[in-house]
Amino acid sequence: MRLRRILECPLKTYRNLWNMLTSVDKSTICKTLNKNGVHGRIPQKKPLLSQKTIAAHLKFAKLHLDVPQRYWQNILWTDQTTVELFGRNTQH
Repeated sequence: MRLRRILECPLKTYRNLWNMLTSVDKSTICKTLNKNGVHGRIPQKKPLLSQKTIAAHLKFAKLHLDVPQRYWQNILWTDQTTVELFGRNTQH
């Protein structure tokens, strides 16, 4: 098994490798990967709001507490969104 093939595409699973190398057992692939320092991990999820953004939101709210109602009627509120034209929105 060539370790270089795995390092070129780190998102490949051992099952993908096993499908390419049908003469090798799955456990042998896992042991070889672990022995060479390649461990499967799932990325940790980030919280939607960090302490920094929470503090910024609170500061904005306190600054604009006394703004009249009609001021906000002229504001266009939008979301931030991600649009991917090609591919899938997956974890990497």
